[in-house]
Amino acid sequence: MTVLAVAAALTGLIQAQPATAKPSPKPTDTASKPAPTASKGAVKSPDATLGKGWKTSADRAVTAAADSDGLHLLVADSKNAYAWKTAAVLSEPQLPADTWIGNQCVMDDHHAAVVYAPRT
Repeated sequence: MTVLAVAAALTGLIQAQPATAKPSPKPTDTASKPAPTASKGAVKSPDATLGKGWKTSADRAVTAAADSDGLHLLVADSKNAYAWKTAAVLSEPQLPADTWIGNQCVMDDHHAAVVYAPRT
């Protein structure tokens, strides 16, 4: 009986539609725009606040935040004074949700395992 339940659960997972992530916005021409003094959300005065060598560090912070658009996977790099940027927005367009819930775990330098679901 247990084998049937596991097989049924796996079959349901295999047939599930893949998650979608909204594509990142295309870069705009910044040649005519003045350079910003600090990125939104970046550490103010990073030379005084962050440790020596922050500009060359490969450190990355990862977190998630949710809203009605989906679960936003956010990353912030030391070399950018930890200014947050959206790496992906995960959602299932067929499912109505007032917000999303989820969890993430960094697996290596370039991958994170993320689980998410609608919260209604």
